[in-house]
Amino acid sequence: MLDQASIDRLRETTTGEFPVLSLYVNLEPSPESLRIVPARIKDLLAQAEEESAGLPRAQRISIRSDIRSLLSDIGRFGSDLGRSVAVFRSNGAGLDEHLTLPGPVRDRAIVDTVAYLRPLEAMIEHYQRFCVAVVGRRFASIFRFSMGELETWEEMRDEEVRKANYGGFSGYDEQRVRARSDEVVSKHYRHVGARLADLRRSEGGFDLLILGGSDAHVAGAIEELST
Repeated sequence: MLDQASIDRLRETTTGEFPVLSLYVNLEPSPESLRIVPARIKDLLAQAEEESAGLPRAQRISIRSDIRSLLSDIGRFGSDLGRSVAVFRSNGAGLDEHLTLPGPVRDRAIVDTVAYLRPLEAMIEHYQRFCVAVVGRRFASIFRFSMGELETWEEMRDEEVRKANYGGFSGYDEQRVRARSDEVVSKHYRHVGARLADLRRSEGGFDLLILGGSDAHVAGAIEELST
């Protein structure tokens, strides 16, 4: 999956004298698209081989090896139908990166001294990162939605106040247990608020937060987030 860490890793990759072949393929969700994908990829790779004809011999050999390996991997592109892919190869430098993208890109194959990352950077800017937190009295389920993928981020659970057989003097025991219960719930909201703030600041973080649950639980979490 595409993320900023993937882009940074590719940007920081050094390939020395060897060029990088950057291949972008748009995979539209239709049977017709799947049928013509191999032909489109072959055309792109033929164009890349033609453009690399003037390179020094060692660089030409590296690019030709990249092209041969991609031609043998054409069948693997069908598994990403409905999305797009970006592939970065440099046989001479040992670079082999395959990224599934959440949206369409323009078909292109570029040979350069570095990976061509502009479409990925534009996609990162376009797709916002969401955090969805479902808050209960003693639990919180936190999900992350990014680049078209929804995944469980964390599950939180605080202590439970056990029920008691109330009696005691003038309902004192009942009041004590209720006070303790309210204290535990307030503490849980603080934990949820603090954790969401930590996740927001963490690497990968999120841009927008969505809270779900009963009105009381959502209000409790919001109050802690605003403090």
